[in-house]
Amino acid sequence: SKGWKYTGSKMRYSNCRDMVRIGDFIPWKELVKWNRQRFYTDRPSYRYAQAFSMIDFLRRGEGSRGWQEKWGDLLDMYRKVVLVKGDANLAVDTAFREWTDKDWEDLTEAWKAWVGSGKFLKGK
Repeated sequence: SKGWKYTGSKMRYSNCRDMVRIGDFIPWKELVKWNRQRFYTDRPSYRYAQAFSMIDFLRRGEGSRGWQEKWGDLLDMYRKVVLVKGDANLAVDTAFREWTDKDWEDLTEAWKAWVGSGKFLKGK
């Protein structure tokens, strides 16, 4: 009840903070299209930390600097398409339909600001 609060993963926080600081993260536009084999080939725990923070941002980042309302529906749209069609690529294409390079850039910058601010670790 009053004593519990969601916080981000302490185990992944330092990796996420470092990847934003250093800039060696995979652009969202690319990473959302990676298949399982590619994802787990190069530095899988580091890539997992990034993916974890991306999902976490979409779940808890509302109200953070740069947040756009349209991002709030991305995960739900993705989930629905995967459940109905069983196709992760179609789910990505549907959730991010009509996105421009500017949309991807805005999302990336808001995610970087959120991770860098420590909100990822602290929770809402």
